[in-house]
Amino acid sequence: MQRPLGEVYEAMAEAYAEHAADSADNAHYDRPSVLDLCGDVAGVRVLDACCGPGFLAASLVERGARVVGFDASGAMVEMARRRLGGRAEIRRATLGEPLPFDDGSFDLVVCAL
Repeated sequence: MQRPLGEVYEAMAEAYAEHAADSADNAHYDRPSVLDLCGDVAGVRVLDACCGPGFLAASLVERGARVVGFDASGAMVEMARRRLGGRAEIRRATLGEPLPFDDGSFDLVVCAL
């Protein structure tokens, strides 16, 4: 039986966050590319789907976005909340299940990697 992805990340959350902080694929390719595609986000309400430990959400907040993020992993949600220190709303939710947001709640949705 395959475990839900959120459970998989529970066990590896700290190692993933450490890797993603400065890895070539996360920090030097994906994050800068996604941020570039987002353009000017000042004042934009952004949903960071599967936000992980909150690196992209933090960068969006630094650029003036109003960010809401979610992840299936409780450990990732806690890391993102600590990283953002109340500057963004971070929730636990899972892609593939109904999300706790009204239609039209966001101007932009990002889902890195």
